[in-house]
Amino acid sequence: MKLSRFLLVLGMLPFVKSQAIEVAPGDFEPLPAGANALLIYYQHADRSDLYQNGHKVSDNSKLSTDIGILRYVHAIGLSENLSWEPQLLVPFGQINASGDIGSLGDTRGIGDPIITAPLKWTLPTANKDVFALAPYLYFPVGSYDKNDALNLGENRWRATLQAAYIHHFSEQWALDTVAEASWVSANNDFGSTGAKLEENTRYEYQTALRYNWTPSTTFAVGGATSLARRPQWTVSISTTASPPLMGVLLSRTSSSPRCRFRPKSARISRSNKASRKAHA
Repeated sequence: MKLSRFLLVLGMLPFVKSQAIEVAPGDFEPLPAGANALLIYYQHADRSDLYQNGHKVSDNSKLSTDIGILRYVHAIGLSENLSWEPQLLVPFGQINASGDIGSLGDTRGIGDPIITAPLKWTLPTANKDVFALAPYLYFPVGSYDKNDALNLGENRWRATLQAAYIHHFSEQWALDTVAEASWVSANNDFGSTGAKLEENTRYEYQTALRYNWTPSTTFAVGGATSLARRPQWTVSISTTASPPLMGVLLSRTSSSPRCRFRPKSARISRSNKASRKAHA
């Protein structure tokens, strides 16, 4: 499919949570050298089930999210089979809690900006499989108030490394697989008491099976899992037209994803000598 040198996409994709970067199907396909991409993603999601220590404790813990991401990409061809794609992502939106968790209130603003620069190798396989490495760095300048239970910013540095492999079965069928590890610094101003929040390294795995129905329309079904939560599945349809290239990406999350307001791997220190394990 031919791409214009400027790409604009307006769509919906799985919510980019603070714990993991959920990859849109086909996101690691290399762009042509010199291409510029400006993308706007949007998702509305409603959640109602609250789990504690792996057990469902409420089905009326309503969490509504409207999240967008502004993303800019520039593709640089380093060689015939290797591309480098520096990117900037700025999350924004609002979160509202109601029902059994209404006391959490709501929040709006911007999330922590993210920079990344994936390296993508087109391999000499029969259908030109792709291998990619993508480092991400989050800057802790998003909206954050220690007195608010809900925040879009994390008030801590985060670094993530993703490794991706795309296997092309044919021109129409492809399987995306992505593994990642994420590390965070401590949040030394967590909660109204200004406690210290720490979190262990987090590991995530994502996969998606794609079918290119036409050069401008793709269907995909995929899922994600980690050591801290059950698998979650998404269904997406993306359409594009060229030139100029315009697109819409639609996705739907699982109907009742679990609400967790703090990772199970998080630790809160009330003082330098006292700490406890926190379970959301």
